[in-house]
Amino acid sequence: MLLRITRAILHGIYVSGIQLIYMPSYLMYMLLLRPLTWFAVTTPLYWRFEGYIHSVMTYMFATWAVFTGHTIVEVGDDLRPCCTGDRVILMSNHQSAMDIPIIAAVMAGANKGVVKRYYSWIMHKMFFYTHFGVVGQIRGDFFIETGKEVRELQPKLLAQYVKDVFLERGRRWLVVFPEGGFLHKRLKDSQQYAKKHDLPILEHTTLPRLGAMKALFSAMPRDNSWVIDTTIAYPQGKCLDLHHMTFAWHKPCSTIVHHRKYHLSEIPTDDANLTQWLYDRYAEKDKLLKDYYATGELPASENGRAPFYLTTKPWLAGILAVVQIASLYFVIYLIKFPFSFL
Repeated sequence: MLLRITRAILHGIYVSGIQLIYMPSYLMYMLLLRPLTWFAVTTPLYWRFEGYIHSVMTYMFATWAVFTGHTIVEVGDDLRPCCTGDRVILMSNHQSAMDIPIIAAVMAGANKGVVKRYYSWIMHKMFFYTHFGVVGQIRGDFFIETGKEVRELQPKLLAQYVKDVFLERGRRWLVVFPEGGFLHKRLKDSQQYAKKHDLPILEHTTLPRLGAMKALFSAMPRDNSWVIDTTIAYPQGKCLDLHHMTFAWHKPCSTIVHHRKYHLSEIPTDDANLTQWLYDRYAEKDKLLKDYYATGELPASENGRAPFYLTTKPWLAGILAVVQIASLYFVIYLIKFPFSFL
């Protein structure tokens, strides 16, 4: 028990430390690189450097899941063909805050190449003024609002974002949670809507929000783009929460991340068929989760691909954290230095 408590305290300190240095260090680097945006010829270089810096942050967030003894196993389709420069919309189910570091671990995986430098998030507007949101504003993530009064406006803004920001800045992967919220918060409303409109009544996922997804599919270039249908499956359906992410109190376990890829050119474009396609994907997700929770077995891979175990290097994460803290201290010193002569 003493060892477990000590481990929880140390992990809590580590996670809190990352939270504290995340935004200041990122802002510091972006401020130093800002002059590159003054000239059109050097602006792409600015975003290239930003990708490297953000990839470090992605790697450190990925360690939140792995340092707990948590095992993340990728199964399903091989995503390497999607990692060579094509555009990707990764749509995942959403059960808890732990989904975020798990997706970060997917992005940081050794089998994804440079993807961790070139991806963006679609996140709820509520995160706009958090430290994640401040970084997202700078790097060009999209903050989506919900509600009847903005239902028609948001898809238009999202489509414009893809053209003006995502494609313009050379981003490749776009992460979205089409359900629009955590499973436990949306399940009841989703089931009531399904009953009213004679749609599949889902138990382990909720029906996706259609407007945003249709806008994404229409705005993304169809000739070199993919849609990756990602399903996160926690053991016995008991999703890990913020408490586990921070203190790693629960026993280590394995989470399955199942992928199925579709070329965007194969997906219907007309409204009725695209709607049905999206609903079919979430019905498949629901069945996959139901079967996994009942049997505890990995979903069979149709292409015979062996499961891929996502790992991180603790020593590398430690070095990166020290470098972040040291560089932040150095810049503060440079700012204070001229005032020492006054």
